[in-house]
Formats: sequence, C-alpha cells, structure tokens
Amino acid sequence: MIDRHDLHDDEATETLLRASLDRAGRPAPFSVDVADTVMARVAGLGPAPRTEMEWPQFVRWAIAASIVGLGLLVAAAWHGPSLDQLAIDLGRTTADTAGTAAELSRPAETLAHLVARSAVNLWDAARSVARPLDALRPLAQLSLAVVTIGMVGFSAIVIGRDLRLVAHRKEQA
Repeated sequence: MIDRHDLHDDEATETLLRASLDRAGRPAPFSVDVADTVMARVAGLGPAPRTEMEWPQFVRWAIAASIVGLGLLVAAAWHGPSLDQLAIDLGRTTADTAGTAAELSRPAETLAHLVARSAVNLWDAARSVARPLDALRPLAQLSLAVVTIGMVGFSAIVIGRDLRLVAHRKEQA
C-alpha cells in the first residue's frame, strides 16, 4: 500500500524530501521484475510478420515484367520510324544544331568580353578609392586585434561559467 502524505504540512514534506534525497544511489526498497509479464505478452503476439518477397512470387513478377517490356518494344518497333528515316532525321538535327550554335556564339563572346572589361574597370576604380585609405591600415589592424581579443576573452568567461555550473549540478550516484 502506498503511504499518503499530507503535503500541506511543511515539516512533514521537508522530512519526506530529506528521507528521499538521503536514499539517492541506494537500491529501491521493493523489487521490480517485469520480464515474465513482458515475455508472456510477446509470446502471445506471435512471430513478426514477414514482408520479404519469396522466390516463386519474384519469378512470376519478373516474367510478367518481361512480357510487358517485350510488348512495348514490339509496339515501338512497329509504329516507330524506320532505321534510314531515323538516320536522316538525326543528321538534319545535328546540322541545324551546329548552325545555331555558330550563330549564337558570337553574341555570347561579345557579352563575355564586355563583362570582363567591366570587372577590370570596377577593380581599378575600387583600388583608386582605397588608395587614400591606405594610411588607416595600422588602425584597422589594431582594432581587429582588440575585437578578436575581446571576443576570445568573453567566450572563455562564458564557457568557463557554463562548465563550472555543470560541475556543481552533477548528481552523485
């Protein structure tokens, strides 16, 4: 039978909590063995259902797929173009594609040339704008170093604080 405790009484609750916390790490006052009950229920469920395909079923499906594939191949060969017509169409398509590629390559080449020239001009403009700021380079390097040291220090403080809190919260077994 489970003891019922009056949780409205602060002293009784405090005594119950102290007694419970003092038992930390010791075995439970009662035994728990559910293995027999669980194994009886598992035996009642029976073996797991098999989902894999057996060889006779696999052979039947393979034969059916082969027949359908052969039927599709015969229908395509019966209604499709002949081999000489296919060769003529392939040659005509190849020639048209080569002609179109030759016509389209000229504008693409011009566009690539203009993009490259624009990139070079932008780079030169950026260098001429940055040239007067070259005197500020030591100040920028110093400020980057100070910011880096500050970030590393702040990270070390936060990580150290977090690790210290984990060490205090660790429960003894």
